[in-house]
Amino acid sequence: MKKQVRSIPRTVSVQRNADPLKRGKVPANIVHQAVSDINEPTEEPELKSSELHQQSKVLLQSRQSNSSTEDKYHELFENAPAGYFVLSPDDTILELNLAGVQMLGNESSALLNSLFTSYVCDNSRQDYTQFLTRLFNSGHEESCEIELSVNKHKCLHLVGQAAQNRDYARIIAINSTGCRRLEAGQIDALDRLNKISDQLPGVVYQYRLCPDGSSCYPYSSQAMKDIFGLRPDEVLHDATRAFSIIHPDDFEGFVASKKVSARDLTPWHHEYRVKYENGTIRSLYGNAMPQQETDGSILWHGYITDITEIKKAQEEIELKNIQLQKANAEKDKFFSIIAHDLRSPFNAFLGFTEMMVDEILTMEPSEIKKTAISMRNSAVNFYSLLSNLLEWSRMQRGLTRFEPTRFLLLPHIEAGIDLITEFAERKKIKIIFNIPEETEVFADKYMLECIFRNLLNNAVKFTPRSGKITVSATTVSGSSVEISVKDTGIGMDPQLIENLYRLDVNTSRHGTEGEMSTGLGLNICKDFIEKHGGKLMIESEEGKGSTLKFSVPGKPQVAVKPSAASSGDPLVEFPKLKILIAEDDETSQILITMAVKQFSREVLKVMNGVEAVEACRNNPDIDLIMMDISMPQMDGYEATRNIRQFNKSVIIIAQTAFVQTEYREKALDAGCNDYINKPIKISMLKGLIQKYFIN
Repeated sequence: MKKQVRSIPRTVSVQRNADPLKRGKVPANIVHQAVSDINEPTEEPELKSSELHQQSKVLLQSRQSNSSTEDKYHELFENAPAGYFVLSPDDTILELNLAGVQMLGNESSALLNSLFTSYVCDNSRQDYTQFLTRLFNSGHEESCEIELSVNKHKCLHLVGQAAQNRDYARIIAINSTGCRRLEAGQIDALDRLNKISDQLPGVVYQYRLCPDGSSCYPYSSQAMKDIFGLRPDEVLHDATRAFSIIHPDDFEGFVASKKVSARDLTPWHHEYRVKYENGTIRSLYGNAMPQQETDGSILWHGYITDITEIKKAQEEIELKNIQLQKANAEKDKFFSIIAHDLRSPFNAFLGFTEMMVDEILTMEPSEIKKTAISMRNSAVNFYSLLSNLLEWSRMQRGLTRFEPTRFLLLPHIEAGIDLITEFAERKKIKIIFNIPEETEVFADKYMLECIFRNLLNNAVKFTPRSGKITVSATTVSGSSVEISVKDTGIGMDPQLIENLYRLDVNTSRHGTEGEMSTGLGLNICKDFIEKHGGKLMIESEEGKGSTLKFSVPGKPQVAVKPSAASSGDPLVEFPKLKILIAEDDETSQILITMAVKQFSREVLKVMNGVEAVEACRNNPDIDLIMMDISMPQMDGYEATRNIRQFNKSVIIIAQTAFVQTEYREKALDAGCNDYINKPIKISMLKGLIQKYFIN
């Protein structure tokens, strides 16, 4: 598109045209116009001849002096690296240099008198039109960025200013395509960085510490919002808000670590916590590399990640390590007991039995009795150690059930310590119960029995002959019963008390007459007492005895009646019963037969549950069945259920080595009247006979 050039007015004075030429500020076509004016005659008749002559002389001198300037102007104009354009107010190209021709990608003759806007891309045309309007209206320098529709869509940066009379405007055009590409590349790189950093588990950032102490995050990923609750733009110029949530206990260490990194320009590695407004606390880990800036500031490049879950995992691992160490200590203790403590009484028992087999025909009755007593002592020690070992094993595996009930304390204690009472009598140790007769407790019967058995066993073991043991119970705080076991034994030093519950420290020692000890008993007592919400307290002084106290739930009681422990039952006349013994172990059969001898008129024996059911069906006059729970073919539970289908009245006593509550309850649910633990104690058996056949 071309338009006719609007000529620049010629009514201006010659001097006005000459002055710009001297300064070299008017385009070449204007120069030609001014020079041509010199040769044209004036149309003002009033000028005097001398004035015309003088003006002609000045113009001729100007033409001669500026001929070289015009040449230099054209040379610079044409060869300038930037594009030069002279545009009219209606956007017509009046003049352009070689660089401008190359920018628009056409011949100079084709470009002159065409509209510049015809070479501008559609998406830049509005910006260019506004630029041209501002250019001729403001009279000031204006600029804009455009994209050409020709010549591979080059980008131009235009800077221009209109002439004073607004007849034309001079414009400089610089190829900004490379800058645009660089800028686009930077934007693309930043976009890629943001996309990558947003996928990382933490904040990727730059942190600047200025010489005046102020700080900011020139760059931070979107995770800044997740960890610090702040958008990246909120910490772009001031990092104060990000520091405000650092945990008060960790703030001083955080600042100190930053100072060291800034001073020495060393990598920053720091672990700290943040505390949010809702009270939540999270653990963070920071890692960054500092660099010194020319203005004296320090710029760190790094990341911050949330390690809360990692910390929890570490704590769990540490806990597992502690548990593993404890388990190893327990294993070592277990094998130590099996290798030494458990073997010793068993070896003694075997030695006595071998001696009796070989020498019984030559032994005096007193020697036989003495040997039998020693065998019994070995068996009692063996049984006590084995019971504790099995109970401790169940306790470590979490298999011990806690089932508290309300019951009278004194009768329960007296009924469960027969073996210990006999042990005390051999050492002539007196056991006194200072317990109110009607004292009730709310506790697990089996656990409480185990606690008393171990505490009294230890008291007898470490008390010299003719000593005294006092078992007391008093109501405290109106809702609990404090129980104490006090002895006049050898006592303990502080170091031994401190190590009592440590399985990795050997605290076992012999009793006053060489009795064995493993240390397991007190560990079991401690665990069972804590299940009742109490605590085992030990008061002891070496050489002056010990007092062990604990409390269980109960209710206040009155009327204390001291009583001494008895090893026998009141003299009563027991009936003669027809008894069936269902027991698959031959040795146990012999022992039970001897135990019931004084109560029986006839004893039947079977080896399994099937035989027990058949014997009971064939002998409806059986008074008592001693039913072993673990038997082949049919166990005691199933045999009892079968017998109850045709005999509802026979008394069935379950006998089992399993002392846990669940086994007892299972036996009662099957139809047994009661239960008794192995080895069978004569006193306990007498109590059951009296309960079901006399009372």
